[in-house]
Amino acid sequence: PLFYLGRCSSSVFIVVATMLVLVLKELIELLQPLPLVWVSLLVFAWWLRRQSLRKPSRVAMGIWLFMTITMCFPFGNRCLATIEQPWRSINQQWDSLPKGDAVILLGGGVQPSIREIIGVNVQESSDRPTTAIELMRRKRAPLLVIGGGAPENHRTEAQAVAEWIESWNLTTAAVMGLGNCADTHDEALKTAALARKHGWKRILLVTSASHMNRASAVFRKTTGIEVIPVPCSFITKKNVTQWVQWPETGQLLDYGVWFHEVVGAFAYRRRGCIGSAP
Repeated sequence: PLFYLGRCSSSVFIVVATMLVLVLKELIELLQPLPLVWVSLLVFAWWLRRQSLRKPSRVAMGIWLFMTITMCFPFGNRCLATIEQPWRSINQQWDSLPKGDAVILLGGGVQPSIREIIGVNVQESSDRPTTAIELMRRKRAPLLVIGGGAPENHRTEAQAVAEWIESWNLTTAAVMGLGNCADTHDEALKTAALARKHGWKRILLVTSASHMNRASAVFRKTTGIEVIPVPCSFITKKNVTQWVQWPETGQLLDYGVWFHEVVGAFAYRRRGCIGSAP
């Protein structure tokens, strides 16, 4: 009996210890800056309500609800997935991509940096340059054209990427830059000028999947030639595995990317850079 009692005591101790570890882990997560602000805002809204300050209480509660929706649930992730979804089949098309007159690499994957040994600081969309280089390796086009802005120390993103490609011998094809581009429409305008000058008929456009809807639309309208989308830098997954969590910046960043594209598409339609939404 003492033996079985000892085994039961050990099992109970293990269960209790495991639960304590889980509770402490959650408490530590709750004490992170963002969850702490989230909890404090809820307490503040409750306190305002207790003080009969109804309007300020509603404002505080509204902000808390916005934080809850965008950071505790995969709201931003699912919104972003809606604009990435049309491009998910790209992995089935790599071997069938047609050849073009040029591969157009849009900016945003890196930034020029004199402090980095390779001369560039890799960003979240770093799949853009690597995808473009792989297309050149597969001989999808004889020319790589690099866009982007973000000049630093009189070097544009295009110059920095071109120098990196040359120093690492990443492609034997010709590489050129578009100069300092203000935005995607500016990149499209400069590409259109090159297309008219050299008589291009088809280009392969490389940018993030979240950006491809707007980018491909503005390039088609501005250049008037065939645009083959080659999306990369997918952020979202097809299936969500965690539906509730403490406030987390990743979900808010996903929402920010989606919101940027929605506003960007609206602004481009108002400016006449792309056609009206179907």
